[in-house]
Amino acid sequence: MSHSEQIRRWQEIEAYLRKAAQFLPDLMVSKDGVKSTQVKDALRLCFEFLDHNELELALYELEYLGEENAVPPEYWQNLAAAAKLMELHERANQSMDQFKRSQST
Repeated sequence: MSHSEQIRRWQEIEAYLRKAAQFLPDLMVSKDGVKSTQVKDALRLCFEFLDHNELELALYELEYLGEENAVPPEYWQNLAAAAKLMELHERANQSMDQFKRSQST
C-alpha cells in the first residue's frame, strides 16, 4: 500500500470514528444512571486520540462509550466499518454483534 493510500485509509477510518461519536447522547451517563466523570474522560480521550492519529485507541474508547450509553445501531455500524478497515476483525465482529442486538431493541 502506498503512502497516499495509507493516508486515505486513515482518513476514512477517522471519519467513521468521528461519525460514530456524533451518535453519542448529549448527556452521557454511566450504567447506574449517574453522569460519570469516567465517561466524560473517555470521550475527551477519544478526541485526543483522533487528533493524534491513534485510531485504535480511539476505537477502544468509543466501544466503551457505546457500552455505557444508549446509542443507535448506526453507532455500532460505524465502529464495525472502522475496525474492518484497521483489519481488527474480532473487534469488527463484536461491533456488528452490538449492531444486530441494538436493532432488535
